[in-house]
Amino acid sequence: MFRRHDLLVIEPRAWAEALECQQPRHGSALLAGWAQRGWPVILRRRLPGEREDHLPVGVQLPLAEERRRIALLVPHEAIVARPARPDVAAAAPHAPAAWRSSMAQLAALPGLDGATRVFGSLLWQSLTGLTYLRDGSDLDLTFPCAGNPRDVAASIAPIDRSGRPRIDGELLLPDGGACQWREVLDGRSPDILVKTMQGVELRPRAAFGDAA
Repeated sequence: MFRRHDLLVIEPRAWAEALECQQPRHGSALLAGWAQRGWPVILRRRLPGEREDHLPVGVQLPLAEERRRIALLVPHEAIVARPARPDVAAAAPHAPAAWRSSMAQLAALPGLDGATRVFGSLLWQSLTGLTYLRDGSDLDLTFPCAGNPRDVAASIAPIDRSGRPRIDGELLLPDGGACQWREVLDGRSPDILVKTMQGVELRPRAAFGDAA
């Protein structure tokens, strides 16, 4: 089963063909050589009108190329590997020193069904060795929930309040959906926005351990 944020390594010839089909086309030499370096792409949500027989993937370019996000489509047979995203502990050496205390606490959160893993700028920086993070960057994480999502969100909140860094990210639900952890704690709306591979939907807040 594919989930958003899965990493996929693409065969270089298929990568070149995907770039040829891209509109608008980007002339980045770094992007052209991406697959030859063995760097992965990330699985993203399908955009309206995109062909169903290909996988929607993306990459983010580094600060030197304005952190542009590139969306592509690749055939299933182009996948040569499916590496795991780095967990928060493995990514810590690539993060600013001021982040590492918070990252160690996030690695030990209770109520999770697996490792807390990085995405966003820290992911790409740890995968490529290029510079993606800048002053004020958030720490983007996914938290696979084993039980009550509200309990997990409540355990993230005090670590986030330290302000080093601001913690952004999603709670991964058992059915493959994902929601923002902050939204689970914000009781102003009766519903919570959930992202899936197919799109977005609203689910009642009561399903997230909050009867409010």
